[in-house]
Amino acid sequence: MSTAWSSALTDPDILLARWRQHVVVLLPSAASAVLASAGAVVLSSGERSFAGSAFVWVLAVLLVSRFIWRAVAWWLDWVIVTSRQVLRVSGVLDRRYEVMSLPLITGLRWHQPVTGRMVGYAHCTLQAAGKEPTGIRYVPNQEENYSMLRRLLAGEEVTRLI
Repeated sequence: MSTAWSSALTDPDILLARWRQHVVVLLPSAASAVLASAGAVVLSSGERSFAGSAFVWVLAVLLVSRFIWRAVAWWLDWVIVTSRQVLRVSGVLDRRYEVMSLPLITGLRWHQPVTGRMVGYAHCTLQAAGKEPTGIRYVPNQEENYSMLRRLLAGEEVTRLI
């Protein structure tokens, strides 16, 4: 493996699953970028030029830049589940690694909002004794991932999902 997160895995770890957040996390910034760009085009095209069209264009460029940044951050944000740990790797310029060993996890909470049922994501909270709960938001393929995590925590044999 030559990915950015492969260096965080130890030798005896068996990679069981990995995922990015559901693509729905990009929807708000994508929508604002598209609307601002469309507004800039509409306001600057026509016989009369709107006095604030330069401001609208600057706003559109900023919102498109924000969308690109969030898309890159989404692309680099991974949750990795191995036979011994749950690992979250995130960050564009600063890489952050959050590791939770499976034997330390004492609870698993799964929440699927209405929008999550419609488009296929859920929110997960892993609880460990003596530590703050770790939240993983916008988990895609929620049925498969929930079943795999539940079986791992119960000590059952799990097959690879990737």
